[in-house]
Amino acid sequence: MRLKHLFSLVITSLLMFSCGSEEQKNDSFSNYSSGDMELTFPELSEEEEREIYTQAQNENQEDRIEFLSSSLRDLDIIRNHWEKEYLLCVENERFVFLKCIETEDSVQNFIALSSKESPNDRRYDYTLYHMDVNGKVINEFLIPNASSHIRSRTNFIQKDDEIYFYTNQDENEFITYNLSALTHLKGPLAFEMKFDMPYNVFESPSKQKKVKLAEQGTYLLLNETNTEAWDTLIKQEYTGSWSIGSASWSESEEKVYFDNSGAVACIWEIDLSERTIDKIVPAHSASNPICAKRLGEEIVIYCQDDCIKIAKKEDFNPDF
Repeated sequence: MRLKHLFSLVITSLLMFSCGSEEQKNDSFSNYSSGDMELTFPELSEEEEREIYTQAQNENQEDRIEFLSSSLRDLDIIRNHWEKEYLLCVENERFVFLKCIETEDSVQNFIALSSKESPNDRRYDYTLYHMDVNGKVINEFLIPNASSHIRSRTNFIQKDDEIYFYTNQDENEFITYNLSALTHLKGPLAFEMKFDMPYNVFESPSKQKKVKLAEQGTYLLLNETNTEAWDTLIKQEYTGSWSIGSASWSESEEKVYFDNSGAVACIWEIDLSERTIDKIVPAHSASNPICAKRLGEEIVIYCQDDCIKIAKKEDFNPDF
């Protein structure tokens, strides 16, 4: 009954804020194919999440971007064409987390988490992939029997050449991953792992600008002056099933990318200089956008089902 209730909320949300569907990928790939508020939602197992995704995707919902317009503050809706690439696909896994990391290599690196079902209730087997923006897998290792809390954005803290992260809900089981030696060790931490910003605040690279999620993620607020003044970008009605889940900034700090979590997830770009909003990935299962650069080109990396993908504007011309 609980799942049925949640699904009814999802369908209601879809009617208000549908993301449309994206073409299916070619399945003929090998194991690797290169190319101050916490959100309050019922905690679902990954099996329940998958079922909601599947049911929502099977619904024939038309694109209803026009419903968003009444919730915007001085943002014009645009529709640019964004090309999509497959960066990495792994059969029978589901990618659930992305985060950029700093390395001595000039090529942008990031880590990705994929999950597989585990026999233990509400615990899963995850695989950590250390990758670059060209799709090269630098390292990977299995993290068995971990809690879904491993996917929290407050996790995976980098200190110099090492990344630290917990694997359980109580946050007392840790792994240290060395980016140079490509080794990982389990054990206690010699320091307290603290996340510097409130859970619902996303800072720009210079830390001079911020966006904040409020009202269960239905409001998106902007702070460009590093004061207490917040400008409302989006003010959406709260339905209990639609919510902005994560956000990231471009290097130029002129653009913000975000997803709306759950079965109606899709990915959006807000251009602060032009005051526009563009739905760049119209796919229900797309999530976790992060902005990176590849050969001078700004790209958005994101998760979608069993793949990590890239979205980029079609009319890009490198300025060399």
